[in-house]
Amino acid sequence: MEHEKEKNKGTTNSPTAVVNLEDNPNIHPIGYKRAKGELFGKKNTPEAYSTISEKQDKFIEVSTLARKDREKISETQQNLANSKVEAARLNEKATEK
Repeated sequence: MEHEKEKNKGTTNSPTAVVNLEDNPNIHPIGYKRAKGELFGKKNTPEAYSTISEKQDKFIEVSTLARKDREKISETQQNLANSKVEAARLNEKATEK
């Protein structure tokens, strides 16, 4: 029993991808280092790159919308301040007369 445990110690239950090179000779299996990196999560896979780029695009879109909203609020506040200054100036003129 212990001999079987030691024998199966390094194996995993996940199935491996089988590539038939006779059907398409341009496809090659991944190399040892790349497979090891993907297994232990040390290297990013193409799926991870696409996920990261999608999240980055979404972040850029949201931050752009937030910046536009802040600019609108800033313009509104500036217009309101200008209106208050104008109203105060007119009130001062009216009190002088």
